[in-house]
Order: sequence, then structure tokens, then C-alpha cells
Amino acid sequence: MIEKLFDSFLLNHFSSVERFDGLIMFSLCTAFVWYWMVKLRGIALKGMEGENGMWESHEQIIYWATFMVPPIVFKAAFVSDVPLYVWYFLAGIILFALFGRGVLDYILAFFGRNPVKKEDTTPAKVVTTTTETKVE
Repeated sequence: MIEKLFDSFLLNHFSSVERFDGLIMFSLCTAFVWYWMVKLRGIALKGMEGENGMWESHEQIIYWATFMVPPIVFKAAFVSDVPLYVWYFLAGIILFALFGRGVLDYILAFFGRNPVKKEDTTPAKVVTTTTETKVE
């Protein structure tokens, strides 16, 4: 089963020179960009910590999503077309990285939906009362 799958992969990619060249360019370019991304990982992590110095979940999502961009771009450039929804997804990640959660409000408003409600982060006002009881 696996041998047939591997043989069909080789036959599919080696039967056309353009497809083989595209696969080689895709592999080399992606490996090169990932090498530099891993080599500069410390700088990227330090920069994504932001002002608060914490490594939060949305920052992690953006960091790992940046590893998807080079293969998708190189696939579109060298191998075959990429569906339009993939480009919208990448644009959404880039907009979220640049503008934060506020961009979601604009996207939802564009599609006629209610914007995302922001959470109230003000501390609750604490009221203390004292009662006196008089014992006779």
C-alpha cells in the first residue's frame, strides 16, 4: 500500500519537468526560509513578547502561523495555484498581527454582523456596610 503511494508520488512528480522543477524550488526555498526563521527564533520570540513581557496565546498563534506563509507563497509561485480562501486566511492572520482584535470588529461589521463586545476590565466597586446592634 505505502509502496504504491510512494511510486505514484514519484511518477506524478517526475513525469513532468515543470512539476519536478517546481517541487525542487518549493522545497529549497521553504527549507531556506525555515532555516532563517529557526536561526532568528530568539529575536522573534523576544519581539513578540510585547510590552508586558509575557508570551501570550495570541502571540503564539501569530508566531506559528508565520511558518505557514513561506510554503504557501512558494507553492503558489512554483507548483500550482492556491485557493482564494487560503489567501484570505493569511490576510486575516497578518491583519490580526498588525491591528489586534480590533480588526475583527471591522471584518464582522463588513459582513453585517454585530461587532465583538469588549470585556469590562474595570475592577468591581466594593461597597462595605456595617451594622450595629444594640444589646440592652
